Amino acid sequence: MSSCRGQAITRLALAGLTLGSSVGCGDSAEVRVPTGAPQANAGAGGSAGAGMGGQPPGTAGEGATSAGGSGGLPGAGEGGTDSGGSPATGGSAGTGLEPAVDASAAWVFDDAELHTYELTLDPAVWAALQLNAVDEQYTEATLRAGDIELGRVALRFKGGLGSLVGCFADDGTRICSKLGMKLKFDEYLPEQRFRGLKRLNFNAEYWDSSLMRERVAYRVFREMGLVAPRAAHARLVINGEYQGVFDVVEEVDGRFTHDHFVEGNRNGNLYKEQWPNTDDPAALGARLETNEDTADHGALLQFHADLAQAAQADLPMVVARYMDVDSLFAYLAVDTHIIDWDGMTTFYCYDEDCENHNYYLYQHETEPRFELIPWDLDNTFSLDSPLVGVPGVFDIPTDCSRRYPASGRMVLAPACDPLLYGLVKSDGARYVAQLERLIEGPLAPGRIESWIDTWQAQIEGAVAEDTHGPTLDEFHAEIGRVKNVLVTLRDRVSADRANH
Repeated sequence: MSSCRGQAITRLALAGLTLGSSVGCGDSAEVRVPTGAPQANAGAGGSAGAGMGGQPPGTAGEGATSAGGSGGLPGAGEGGTDSGGSPATGGSAGTGLEPAVDASAAWVFDDAELHTYELTLDPAVWAALQLNAVDEQYTEATLRAGDIELGRVALRFKGGLGSLVGCFADDGTRICSKLGMKLKFDEYLPEQRFRGLKRLNFNAEYWDSSLMRERVAYRVFREMGLVAPRAAHARLVINGEYQGVFDVVEEVDGRFTHDHFVEGNRNGNLYKEQWPNTDDPAALGARLETNEDTADHGALLQFHADLAQAAQADLPMVVARYMDVDSLFAYLAVDTHIIDWDGMTTFYCYDEDCENHNYYLYQHETEPRFELIPWDLDNTFSLDSPLVGVPGVFDIPTDCSRRYPASGRMVLAPACDPLLYGLVKSDGARYVAQLERLIEGPLAPGRIESWIDTWQAQIEGAVAEDTHGPTLDEFHAEIGRVKNVLVTLRDRVSADRANH
């Protein structure tokens, strides 16, 4: 393992990435390779609104008059099964319907297989792409995976402050041995898909020597019946050189909503990291991932207006009007107890504006109802949270003008956000019901450990060959730490349940 991890941590405060794409040339088609054909060697080789000034949220205006609908997830019982990489029944709870998941994509996320993806591109272009990784520019490559070949796919590096920008020194020197990548299958041929998918993410998991945290975290959300991306491990080979083991994560886009929501609710507005905290339609448009040319932002704008105008006592009714409270409590229970410290309850403040991230917000196609989809879950299952000293989501401060230091930045107490305040002031028994589902379901003793044991056996040989990732000893040691953390997390869930 590279010794650069400590150096790169100092880069986490950097900001700003340049997005773009470059168009290449060549032929393309989805070609299925005959069974037994030779394979390449993959061996050694929104803005203001979140921050309330001075008082807890919802201190002005008249309250809501409608309690809205609830329901959705059951109050108790087991989560979804999620076996073989197939999704739980998120998006269909209480309807009797099942999402129409594209069966061909199941190959990508098959729990029982470790697939190899082989990319080929001009060596000079590959060298330039690595040199300018932070620009996140697409370049053209060919792909072979299983029995499919695609002659024109787009490849770029991907990541955020820690996983990409923080991996380069001030002089541009790369200080991380492995970087995340994204494949875009429709960049050059708009109708092209790979097993029904438009895009696919290859996360390096550079900061997680167990290589397990993100895959486990998504699985927990899905086992709780919530809509969340599928994930699986894979080997990546570029120009015949083995790049190592990556966590392949499903892209949250229009294909995702079509696959994971039921008939009649597949074509709603999908917003990336947009909370109901702005009255600016242009800001909402900038965060939109679907319906870019036809979207009506009226529902989300009204959600924000209702939160901003409601009296404190009426905020629970506003939340229930626009979101399923049981599903939201289930999301909160998972988010809290996998220690997703960089998720939707952490509001980073920039001057007067405070914003959260690492989630998507989906608006139902035919009604003004919304639900959260988790994203970027590598910072989970660790007791070393930087939020020590920051009030928890159920701790309501008397002064919401106060900011708390965390990760070199300042954050807002989560209960000072009107939506979260309305949630935590809702019926606490419904939150307890979700805690019980969590501790009796995916967080039950031995449950996650069994997943980890299976996946460890699946990828151990590939990890041993990976010169860009953790050593086998580091891999084993970090898996041990994750398992130890699970014991503490179960105790925390039990304590949380008792306190409510």
